Amino acid sequence: MSDISEKLNLALKLHQSEQIQQAESLYKEILEIDPCNPDALHLLGVIFTGRQEYEKALNYIKKAINLRKSANYFSSLAKVYTCQSNNLEAINCYMQLINIDPNCVEAYNNMGNLLVCLNKTDEAIACYITAIKINPDYVNSYYNLGNTLLNNNEIDSAKNFYNLAIKLKPDYAEAYYNLGAAFHFENNIRKAINYYEKAVSLKPDCLEVYYNLSSAYLIEKDFEKGWEIFRKIRQMKQKNKKIDESLLKIQWNGESLEGKTIYVFHEQGIGDTIFSARYLPLLNSMGAKVKLKPQAGLEKLFRQSDFDIEVIDNSVPEEYIDFDTHISMYYMLSILNMNTQHIPFPDGYLKVDKQKSEYYRQKYFNNDKFKTGIVWQGNPKFKNDKKRSISLKELYPLADIPEIKLYSLQKGSGSEQLLELPENLEIIDIGNSFNDFSDTAAAIDNLDLLISVDTSVVHLAGALGKPAWVLIPYSPDWRWFLESDESVWYKSIKLFRQKEPGNWLEVIDRVCKSLYK
Repeated sequence: MSDISEKLNLALKLHQSEQIQQAESLYKEILEIDPCNPDALHLLGVIFTGRQEYEKALNYIKKAINLRKSANYFSSLAKVYTCQSNNLEAINCYMQLINIDPNCVEAYNNMGNLLVCLNKTDEAIACYITAIKINPDYVNSYYNLGNTLLNNNEIDSAKNFYNLAIKLKPDYAEAYYNLGAAFHFENNIRKAINYYEKAVSLKPDCLEVYYNLSSAYLIEKDFEKGWEIFRKIRQMKQKNKKIDESLLKIQWNGESLEGKTIYVFHEQGIGDTIFSARYLPLLNSMGAKVKLKPQAGLEKLFRQSDFDIEVIDNSVPEEYIDFDTHISMYYMLSILNMNTQHIPFPDGYLKVDKQKSEYYRQKYFNNDKFKTGIVWQGNPKFKNDKKRSISLKELYPLADIPEIKLYSLQKGSGSEQLLELPENLEIIDIGNSFNDFSDTAAAIDNLDLLISVDTSVVHLAGALGKPAWVLIPYSPDWRWFLESDESVWYKSIKLFRQKEPGNWLEVIDRVCKSLYK
């Protein structure tokens, strides 16, 4: 027995010093002598977890638990399930751990994180509060509770818990960052900037803070500072090897483009690409031949528009594209020092395929009603989609407007809500007919008005010069700034802003009253 204990202690020391292969060999030696040694089984499972060999990890850790109901074993098993995104099983493990050790703050904290992922906010909050009651100095739960409350639009409470976390850990960069985000959500941009800059001073390599800091300056229309920080992000990505070094050597940084071919590619979302496209002719005016590779689904739209560019299909690998220099669409804005003083084509710059437009007119729009398109949900993968998207039900009052005919332009996620329409409410689903954004543009061309949350379809309507009313969350994307019901970027767009976070009812009521006028 002493020989096994000595081997286990040695293996554990090797494991802790990251000599994983040697530790694994010793654990296996122990199991040859004692196949039912729970510690060796558990620690082998931990090794396989680190290698992302989760099925092997589960096998070893479950064998260990069958032999001994240990809190540590259940904690390790929960981590494996978490890595597999099996949140329910992970929660079950933490509950069993708590039965063994009711004062385990880490279990309550981690269970809270998993419940947040399952959108069980109240239960998550209860877990964090329990962890804090057990250990009032457990800083992670203050921070996680702040994050949960912030996502739940409970801004003041969130700020309180971030401040408590900072009191316990004065160098907590993430808490300063999210405290800045809380002020950002309140549109208190000056305070947001102060906290972002404090976070940066504590953690200079945090890209996410720089993105928010750049957006904060841009929403204040301090373009010089905003774009300066955005360029710094690019430099940080280069330093961290997050950009192909071979491409960096020929990245355009504002040098002469006379006689050169510049390759422009997308980097952000589809709306960002459509928004940025207005600046492509500036590259032509500098003497460049422009090659653009947009997201799949945008190729036809750009080809049918009046750009003097070569549009490359998204499926073409970069090694088959010849160019002298290159730049991403969004980084291009920073190099061109984009601002509100000189905005190209605010009346529109994209074109519609007239044959497609006529097809849609004949098939869907051949009536005398006020033809209104609606979009209620953006891409759910977008970080702040919860704050900008709404449910289709919230747009039902539009159907009561006299002589209106509603058309859904919703594509993909969110369109399933059309299956729940009341029998007396008609919304024509044309989103399911769209194969690409050229089709979407043809449909928009036939509308009298588009009413939409802040998503790519809004930018498409504006770029086509078609009327659109945009439902703007209380804390908007920087391009909509903080004031005015008009957009400097698109003359055809009108903005309907939330007057308080999360209150879409008042916004929709205002939209309906405007339609009655």
